[in-house]
Amino acid sequence: MTTQPPAQPPGTPPTDGGVPGRPREPKAIGPVAGGVLGACLLVLVAAGVAAVAFRLGGDRPGWGRAMGLAAAACLPGTIAAWLVTRWRGPEPGRALVASLAAITLRTLPPLAALAWLSTLPPRAAGPPDGGGPPSADAAGILVAFYLALLAADVLLHIIIDGTGRERGH
Repeated sequence: MTTQPPAQPPGTPPTDGGVPGRPREPKAIGPVAGGVLGACLLVLVAAGVAAVAFRLGGDRPGWGRAMGLAAAACLPGTIAAWLVTRWRGPEPGRALVASLAAITLRTLPPLAALAWLSTLPPRAAGPPDGGGPPSADAAGILVAFYLALLAADVLLHIIIDGTGRERGH
């Protein structure tokens, strides 16, 4: 026979932001474990995008370099943004600064890479000597990497961070 904790009287708001009559569950993932888990999952998402991109155009000249450029421009900033937002302080001001820093870390390197790619002359099939990525291919792969990592980051914040649960949402 299992014993249940005593229920609160009906209409009594919970004292900890949880469901009335039910004790609040502690967070299962701490900040360090959540940061490491999130970073590993972001690397897996990037590897998945690279695998799909390689499958779609791996035989094209310059495709591997374009994938390398996209991964180098998107992945470090996304991981840094994830870690910055995971270890923000409880004060609203620190959370705001962490969010703004994360946006900067996540968007600045891909935008700089796109700006650099826009200065390159257009190439139809890549250079004959195999150097440098074709700008159109690299820009497309860069956008794919960025969007996939952004979606993964948003989902990680919802699933792992659980900020809404702390406020009873």
